[in-house]
Amino acid sequence: MLKKITLIFIAILVVSCGHTNNLGKYVLRGKKAFYDVKVSYDARQIEVNVEEKTKEKKEEDKSDFEKFLEVGSDIVSAGKISTLQDYVDTETLVFNITANLEDALITFLDIHTVDRITDRPDFIVKIDLKRCALHISPSGSTVSLFVTADIIQRSSGEIIWANWETYTIPVGESSKIDGNMGSGTEHKIANAIQLLAMSKEEIQDYMNYLAEIVGERMSDTFREDYNESVKNKVYEN
Repeated sequence: MLKKITLIFIAILVVSCGHTNNLGKYVLRGKKAFYDVKVSYDARQIEVNVEEKTKEKKEEDKSDFEKFLEVGSDIVSAGKISTLQDYVDTETLVFNITANLEDALITFLDIHTVDRITDRPDFIVKIDLKRCALHISPSGSTVSLFVTADIIQRSSGEIIWANWETYTIPVGESSKIDGNMGSGTEHKIANAIQLLAMSKEEIQDYMNYLAEIVGERMSDTFREDYNESVKNKVYEN
C-alpha cells in the first residue's frame, strides 16, 4: 500500500525521457546565450511517498527487518515530512543543475552567458524542474528529479538541442550519508530515515549534491551529442 503524504502530487517516480540533437546544423561557438531557469508548479515542493507493508502480521511472526521498518515508519511522520519539504529549496536544485550544463556549453563551445534577454542573446537555454520526489519503500529509497533542457535559436525559435528525463538516484549511495548503517534493504531504508532526521543545512547539502549529479549527467549527454554533431555537422544556420 502506498501512503501519499503530500497534497501536490498523486503519481510517483514517473520515468520519462526524450531527446533532440540538431547541434550539427547550427553554429554555436562563441555565441551568446540567456538562461531561462524555472521550477514548475508541481515541483515547488518535494513530494514524499512512504510505501508500507500490505498486510498485518502477528508480532512473533515479524522478521527483524519488518520490526525495523515499523520503527522507521514512526520516524517518517507527517511532521518530519513537512519539515523536509520546508527545508528542500527546489529552486536552488534547478540552479545547481543549470550550472553544470552552463559549464559544458562554455567548455565545448565558448558560449558567453548574458544576464538579460535585452542583451540580445543568440540562443535561449531553458531549464525546467518538473518534479522532485523522495520515495521510501522496502525495496529501496530514491530521490527522483524530472528535468527538461532546451537550447533554442532566438531568431527562428527552432529547438537546437533538447533533453528531458527523470533521474532517479538511490538514497545513501554517496558519501553524504553515513555508509556504516548495515547492508541490503535495511541499509536503504535506514538511509532514508536518516535523511529525514538531518538538520536543515545537512538536508540542503545532500539534495544539492544530488542535483549536481543530475547536472553532471545532463552535461555528459550534451557532450556526447556535441561529439556526434562534430562528426556529422552540416551547418545550415
